[in-house]
Amino acid sequence: MRTVYALIFLYAATAAVGQVQLRVPSPEQVIYPGRVLRIEWEHNAALPVDILFSTDRGGSWIPIATAVSGNGIEWMVPQLDTGRVLVAVQLTATIGLKTIFTMNVPDSVQGAWWNDPASIVTLCRGGTISQINAQNGSARGVQIQGRISTRCICPYPTVQDSVVVAFETDLGVVSIEKGISSESFGAVPGANVLTVAAHPTLPIVAVGYSDGHVRLWSIPERRIIGEVLSQALGGVNAIAFDPSGKLLAHSGADGVIIVEPWENLGSSTERVYLLGHGNGTPGSSCVRAVTFLPQSTYLASAGEDSTVRVWNYASWRAERVFAGMVDIVQALAPSADGSRLLAGTRSGVLYHWSLVSGEAVHPPLSVGEAIVAMGCQPQNDTVFVATASGTVSVAVLDRVLLARDSVAVMVQYPFGLKVGTCRGVIGDTVLLPIFLDRMYAVPYFEHSHFVARCTVVLPPSVAIAGNRWQYTEYPRRSAWDTVAVRLTFGQGDTVARIPLVVIAARPTQHQIRVLGSRPIEWEHSVTGFVLERVVEGEIVIDTLCGVQTQRLPVFTEDIETSVQPNPAQSVIELVFSAIESGAYRIELQSLTRGDAAALYEGQLERGRQRLVLNIAAFSTGAYRIGIIGPSTYRAVSLLIVW
Repeated sequence: MRTVYALIFLYAATAAVGQVQLRVPSPEQVIYPGRVLRIEWEHNAALPVDILFSTDRGGSWIPIATAVSGNGIEWMVPQLDTGRVLVAVQLTATIGLKTIFTMNVPDSVQGAWWNDPASIVTLCRGGTISQINAQNGSARGVQIQGRISTRCICPYPTVQDSVVVAFETDLGVVSIEKGISSESFGAVPGANVLTVAAHPTLPIVAVGYSDGHVRLWSIPERRIIGEVLSQALGGVNAIAFDPSGKLLAHSGADGVIIVEPWENLGSSTERVYLLGHGNGTPGSSCVRAVTFLPQSTYLASAGEDSTVRVWNYASWRAERVFAGMVDIVQALAPSADGSRLLAGTRSGVLYHWSLVSGEAVHPPLSVGEAIVAMGCQPQNDTVFVATASGTVSVAVLDRVLLARDSVAVMVQYPFGLKVGTCRGVIGDTVLLPIFLDRMYAVPYFEHSHFVARCTVVLPPSVAIAGNRWQYTEYPRRSAWDTVAVRLTFGQGDTVARIPLVVIAARPTQHQIRVLGSRPIEWEHSVTGFVLERVVEGEIVIDTLCGVQTQRLPVFTEDIETSVQPNPAQSVIELVFSAIESGAYRIELQSLTRGDAAALYEGQLERGRQRLVLNIAAFSTGAYRIGIIGPSTYRAVSLLIVW
């Protein structure tokens, strides 16, 4: 039976119990998702700190940054489905890595990653794919049908239960439930597959080959969509997409790391060459691993020169160089917050550094077997380590809490309201829409239904439909009047549609303003802001939210609907103003036959629209082009002459 080495090292914290105080933010300070919050602290111990936040009153904590030195960081506040958040700073002493469990898989591990926060997917050399429950160590495996030798594995970016497996010379999409492989692709004459990386969101994989080329493959189309010679001295051993999916890093035999936009592979003027791992020196130049760090602008690389380098790809300089390893590093894994980096060597030594301080989080740990894959759980400090002999260990950082300080801050979601536009002649009833004018995405608008009210100022040329009696029995108090409007949230950007009757000619455009004296409040005390007033072309929302430029809400159209040429024969150009985003249908309506045909159906954004439409299939006659929007309808005449 294979000897299993537990992930335990002896490291006792010697620092005395310290004190820590959170200076910024202050209690009850208002924070806004999508904005940067400055967090500052002070303490009396020579230890790094962890910064965390909690959305359930301290029941559970989510790391913002760990092992941070200094006394301040900046945090981009994420989208939060809550109105109250605890922000905490804590001093901890790291005792070591506490093993949760260790298990054996059938063969040497070729690749592994966190499939979700609770499970790990591994690929063995002999073609077995295992799903390991990271909480209790239970596992289930499936053998890839018809294959007995594999090289590496990566997720299928858009299909949850499938993976992309690299065999000796080709690729296949494999079901991790059934082990069934699709028709193979990716084979190149005279070249073996060495490494593969999945795009974070698109069905694209980047593949490194033994002939020194990187080739991009579209998985659904099974075709090459990009190719470049990366390594002149041998194969491509390391490849990775950045978290945004815009950049691709690749390296290998000649030690040069190339970073470039994958959409312009080999031809981009933004291509960058990173030198440092031997620069082509035989025997010391090969790069074994590259990985982008999440929530940062850093790329980490490991070379056969026994160094790990951390490059800032804002400046493309190596800001950290970790040297002195006893052997070649062949696996890298960043923490979920991007503040720490783990490295595993061919001789089985695990290193763990803080990228903020440059210091070791704990002393090197000997696992006893070559480390081929590692991963940090995306939500906490749990890690797994997989070895060449087929051992998978799951462990968690064992820390002793020395001191913690926390404050409660309030979350607010700034938004405004703006009036759409509509048009009609005297006597027409029109629907005047009111839209959300968001600064940031607001989670509650997508899945919560609630009601509020605002005040709308109407010009003298319109009246609320169904309530015209109030204008005949009671005189207006001024040239303008105000009405209270019910707003319904949770059904998209349009929160109200006011039925208005056009009661007078309008030689000029009139502004219709939305006013609000108090914020709108809803579940969990989250506060949104309606517009308070309009001052010289600016909409003032709230002193905490600042000022946003007014998009002039007018009652008549900014753009006159037109169609050219008119009369027409085969192709026309329709120009109109979409007063709200959503589904639109453009119809060609016959005035003689009374029927209609769709010329366009689809989603349109707000604002000026210019559509080219084909009418070649229609006979001579008088028509009307109907523009049907989410809450409006308008039409323009068209004559077709052949």
